[in-house]
Amino acid sequence: MVIEIGSENPSLQQKYFDAMSFAPATVNIVTTDGPDGRAGVTVSAMSSVSADTDPPTLLVCINERSAATEQILGNGIFCVNILHEHQSYISDVFAGRYKDTVPDKFGAASWTTHATTAPAIVDALAALDCRIVSTKKVGLHHVIFGEVQHIELSGSGNALTYANRAYGSVQPVNFGPAPCEGLSEDALPLSIGCFHTFAPYLLPPLVKKLKEAGHPVRLNLIEGDRRRLTLGLMSGEIDCAVMYGNDFGSELSMALVASLSPHVLIAANHRLAKQNTISPADLAREPMISAIDQAASQRIENLMQEHGATPNILYRSSSLEMARSMVREELGFAVVLANIAARGAGSAIVSRKFDVDAEPTDISLVRHRNDPAHPLHDLILDIARDIWTEA
Repeated sequence: MVIEIGSENPSLQQKYFDAMSFAPATVNIVTTDGPDGRAGVTVSAMSSVSADTDPPTLLVCINERSAATEQILGNGIFCVNILHEHQSYISDVFAGRYKDTVPDKFGAASWTTHATTAPAIVDALAALDCRIVSTKKVGLHHVIFGEVQHIELSGSGNALTYANRAYGSVQPVNFGPAPCEGLSEDALPLSIGCFHTFAPYLLPPLVKKLKEAGHPVRLNLIEGDRRRLTLGLMSGEIDCAVMYGNDFGSELSMALVASLSPHVLIAANHRLAKQNTISPADLAREPMISAIDQAASQRIENLMQEHGATPNILYRSSSLEMARSMVREELGFAVVLANIAARGAGSAIVSRKFDVDAEPTDISLVRHRNDPAHPLHDLILDIARDIWTEA
């Protein structure tokens, strides 16, 4: 079907925006300094033009209404600062999201200069210092071509990316080394993934039970969130993965491991530990430790608010093990979707059912539908179900 561009099809531009939102791009801060002033702007439209010219050439596309456009064109120089995955704050500042609270954008980072006077972020993933060689106006955007005068590299790290209207990062897929000589020929290679919050509590007993059942394995353990594990399953890096959810699309097959209700982890000598269940109202004034991924954390906070309790979150951590340690030190409580997190916590921590009306959370064993199942798939499923039942 051919779509005509024009006033009779006003939705084409929006469809274009939607289509381009699926195209991931690095997040870059383009800066300049000189007679026309210092300025900078967040840009995702940056691309290599030619690496075999001397010097290499790249381009950036900047809206004519950007506050930095006039200075970049006037000074004739710019620096493309490719951000690390942890530098989204810098991106937000130069995108103008804090214009009412951050008067000086350049206060968001530390700066230096290289071949030109264009500011370069000291700890950027990469900084490419450029001199403008030509420009072209397309619609409301200036396409600016720059010859690279100097390149500064951080040495390692992942780039901050933007896709689906959200920040992300590039996660490399690693298939690991080939089996080493001298290992038992009876040991089956197994690459298994597990959601990062409960992996330390599920995988060790699972591997132990496999060994006790007479099935030694050469194991590659991969922890991550849903996106990371799905990528591994789709690419063939992971044979099977234990993860939250029951809807994984048409290309992945799942088998239910357990359906879970949220539980509260709390110090054993806390007054609430004497109760069999703990309600949101019981916890309203208690310090809360949040240590799960953003979606699960938001779900728990919403549950508390729906039951009339505003969560008093004092601590946030990306590590559930850190949350358990803080609970053990009587610094607060944590609500977990996977009660298996109480396993091995010792007598200092107890787990109590969270008294809320909530849909259960499914845990599934997932594999690629079109690939042959691993020889131990069914046994892994049975063992995983047993471990969750014991929890």
